[in-house]
Amino acid sequence: MTKNQPTITPEALSLLAERVGLKLLPTELEQLCRAYPTLEHMKALVRKPRSYDSQSAHVFELTKREVGG
Repeated sequence: MTKNQPTITPEALSLLAERVGLKLLPTELEQLCRAYPTLEHMKALVRKPRSYDSQSAHVFELTKREVGG
């Protein structure tokens, strides 16, 4: 993990989950904490303002890796 990647503790994630009524197993908490930096990166990309003519602004396609290729 690099210095500037966002992180979340299992305790903080557990508290957030409880607030919305989710009960997570310890293994689920661990997996979600590891995925958190990727989620934050994706969130930053999605929130960028883009016009309709921006490349791929209106298209969603799975990569070969995502479909098991």
